[in-house]
Amino acid sequence: MKKYFLNLLLYILLFTSCNPITKDKFVVSLNKENVDCLPFKNSYAIFPFSFLHNNYNSYYKQQLLNYKNVPNIDSSYLVTYNTDFSKFLYDLSKQNLIDLERYSSLSKRIKLDTLIESKKPIQSKLVAATGYSNGKQYIVVDFNNNKDFGDEQLLFFDRQTDYNIECEELLDEMPSFNFEYRFYNERKIENFSRRVKVFPKSDYYVFQHEKDSFAKKLGIVGKFQDCWKGSISIKNLDYNIAIQGFNSRYLEILIKDSKKEFHFDDIAYNSNFSFKIKDTIKLANDYYLLDSIDSSISKLFFKKLKSQKFTGYKIGEIIKNYQLVNIEGNEFYLFEKNNEKFTLLYFWGTWCGPCKKITPELKRINEYYENNLKIVGVALDTSIENVKNYTLKNQMNWKQVFFDRSLKKTIIKDLEVFSFPTLILINSKQEIIFRGGPSSLNEIEKIIQNIK
Repeated sequence: MKKYFLNLLLYILLFTSCNPITKDKFVVSLNKENVDCLPFKNSYAIFPFSFLHNNYNSYYKQQLLNYKNVPNIDSSYLVTYNTDFSKFLYDLSKQNLIDLERYSSLSKRIKLDTLIESKKPIQSKLVAATGYSNGKQYIVVDFNNNKDFGDEQLLFFDRQTDYNIECEELLDEMPSFNFEYRFYNERKIENFSRRVKVFPKSDYYVFQHEKDSFAKKLGIVGKFQDCWKGSISIKNLDYNIAIQGFNSRYLEILIKDSKKEFHFDDIAYNSNFSFKIKDTIKLANDYYLLDSIDSSISKLFFKKLKSQKFTGYKIGEIIKNYQLVNIEGNEFYLFEKNNEKFTLLYFWGTWCGPCKKITPELKRINEYYENNLKIVGVALDTSIENVKNYTLKNQMNWKQVFFDRSLKKTIIKDLEVFSFPTLILINSKQEIIFRGGPSSLNEIEKIIQNIK
């Protein structure tokens, strides 16, 4: 009897102390670590501070009164990062700090639900002061949220330096700070403690719409210095996982074979490893659903899918046989019963400098591998005449398709093409075997050569 209970105890320990992995479902544990140098999209890793003095002047005046020890310099502004804009807008309306017409317009645009907003706790935010002093830009952030800049570190930055938001030594030299914030998600409050760095980035895209030309030069952003990491092994293949974002509802998930490397200068290539919750992913020749993630971002749940017939836009996925119309007005299918071993989808535009730069190389590849390769150009442009004239002048003798920039539903949207040029190499089984940007032409040619 004693032996029986010992075996039962051993069984319980073995099967309850590890991650709950079954045949169809499993969970990966995640730990928060330094972000190192990972190619997360800026929208998940970067947060801009907003200038509120023009659009929310009444609120801005109240801020100036409430905050102590603002550096006494004429050319300075308070700037704010609101973690929840809907809650910010709702609070302004309750305090009568926003024009009714503007509130109505904005709330309709973001589909603000007053019932939900009324139940939320006070939203988290970061307020900073920035301006010029002795030829340098200064930044001081109220990280401890006590509305007093006097107990915070004053940072100074060279006005002539371009602080790159990507991996760079200049960022390594900057101090990082602790940023604590909360997020209200489906009646639950998620609490986060993150490491961030704050620095000038006046050319960040959101500041291009700032009406105050002087303020525009003082644009600052924050960047997360940590992320969540994990790993998984399936059929002797190891995969690394890294997750970045602001809360459990807004995350980018990077999953890649541990033997592969990111290409930091190639957004299109890195997109092969970028996922969101509810996406389908192929791991070791099986398909899985990224089913969910817990509110503390400590567990990522996978669910195995039975069907193997999924179409997608990443390496290893099957692409649909799109029906397209060339620039002469003739319909054709992307995959026809021809002898080509490969199809190269080339997304470009006459406005795109890097696209024009690789035109000669594409022409050479098209001519040299004409028996094994079919190129289909997909131009996103403002005028079909521009596309016709450019392709004729440059002797781009392959099928060309045109889509106007105003169209919302196209192959460009379906395949999530956000950077130009993007090149997608597909084999005769309609499987994507490579996807990348302009720097990937050499790799594409090597693949064609090996199977030639």
